[in-house]
Amino acid sequence: MVRHPLVLTPTLLGRDGVLRAYTLVAADRPSLTLDAWLAETAPDAPGRDRLIDGTTGPLPARGLVGLIAPTGCLFAVFAYAVVEEAADGPVLDVRGPSLSAPMGGRMVPEGIDSAIDRVATELGCGQTRKRCW
Repeated sequence: MVRHPLVLTPTLLGRDGVLRAYTLVAADRPSLTLDAWLAETAPDAPGRDRLIDGTTGPLPARGLVGLIAPTGCLFAVFAYAVVEEAADGPVLDVRGPSLSAPMGGRMVPEGIDSAIDRVATELGCGQTRKRCW
């Protein structure tokens, strides 16, 4: 049997993706209710999931990014917002991530770092600040 590497695609999560992401985030934030999660994230969510590949239009200044396998399985999620607080330009403020890494290894954490770098580049942020939920 030939094993192919799993490709995780960074995706700006729409309303349905926000609902799916709750299951990952709730494990890291046990007191978080679904209603509170939707109030926190859904108002900013686009109508549908959208690839982050530079061809689907500009990213919003605030959003929720998921790493999705070709099967549709959501392996990780993080929130981001552009904040104007550095003298040399905007900062990408990242919350999370929450992840599911059933296969172990570095693939999911490396995918998260790569997605954060891609979002920061697309939004013109020279710095990134990461913090827990």
